[in-house]
Amino acid sequence: MYQIAIFFVIFIVLFKLWYEVDKIEKQILLAVTQMTEQKANIQIQRLLIMDTELMNYYESDWRNINFSQAMFENAKEQKTGSQTQLSTKIQGELTVNKNTFICNLSLFFIIFLFIVFGYVTFIQQNNSFYPNKLKCLRFMQFKQNFDSAILTATIIKLEPILFNNSEYNNQSQIIQHLERQNNNLNQMINQFLTYTQQSQDIFMIDSCSHFNLSMCSRLSIPYDQRDNYTYLLIHGFIGYQQIFYQYINTEYNYEFQDLKYLQYDQNQKIIKQQQFMNIFLQYFTEIQIVLYNLQQQLIQNTHDAASGIYLGFQIYYYLAGFLINIIVIIGFLYICSYRINRFRHITLILSIVPIFHISSQNFRAQIQLIHKAIF
Repeated sequence: MYQIAIFFVIFIVLFKLWYEVDKIEKQILLAVTQMTEQKANIQIQRLLIMDTELMNYYESDWRNINFSQAMFENAKEQKTGSQTQLSTKIQGELTVNKNTFICNLSLFFIIFLFIVFGYVTFIQQNNSFYPNKLKCLRFMQFKQNFDSAILTATIIKLEPILFNNSEYNNQSQIIQHLERQNNNLNQMINQFLTYTQQSQDIFMIDSCSHFNLSMCSRLSIPYDQRDNYTYLLIHGFIGYQQIFYQYINTEYNYEFQDLKYLQYDQNQKIIKQQQFMNIFLQYFTEIQIVLYNLQQQLIQNTHDAASGIYLGFQIYYYLAGFLINIIVIIGFLYICSYRINRFRHITLILSIVPIFHISSQNFRAQIQLIHKAIF
């Protein structure tokens, strides 16, 4: 929100600038109002007489008019008005021009709304994008842990066969590690499901058909039935993980209880089972293709969502920012034009100050202060 702070500083600088101009204007008004109300009425009457004479004799020879005599004869009987000085009426007025302050404050408020609306929209879009991003990251984390669990479970069954002896290093630690991994994977998949709301999600549909795996496309060609792993993917990768979780809890129950491997003959029977071959041995073949495709699709979905949000913000900031700039420029030009005209009109008052007022010492002192403030 540093943009708001920057515009606030600019607003303060402009406010101080116009405040200085307002002080100069007030000093001019105080300088020319150092007279009584009665004298001001006389001067107004004389100026009205001059205007009337000019309007009446505009087409005639107005150069022959004696303006001094006409103004004196008509204005000398003007005796109305109090003896109170006019400066007392504006002495207590605010130095800051209300119109300028309101215009500057309105421009700042427009910019403030522009920035705040963009920030609030960013927070909302980020909150809607967060599940997609977290879903992608959770799956990548899950895949790494799942790869490790597959390897660990395979080692537990194959190590007693490859190294047929009664002593194995770290077998209890490996078994405990698999048990922790299996429980953690189940917790991770439950958390992952919170970001998988739709029933037709890519993690729940038939992955074999969705990704056109070779096992699905060669059903008309003879093959060993033990290689058919399509039942694992019929409910998507979520279904595959559930089968893996149940299989580990069933077939590895002995290892979890006694923290040691099964005997050679028992493991031989297990690894020859179709389910073991499908879950573990075929995991690193076409099932890996499923995981890779799922990961790529998640990354693409996350990228598309982020690109859409980024494009929306570009349109907002470019279009709305352009309109805001136009409004601010027009408003600033209006304020400058208004203040220049106002200052010009106020300074013109000095041209009609009576001669008796110009000769006063107080007026000259006021003019000197005004000159110093301007230059």
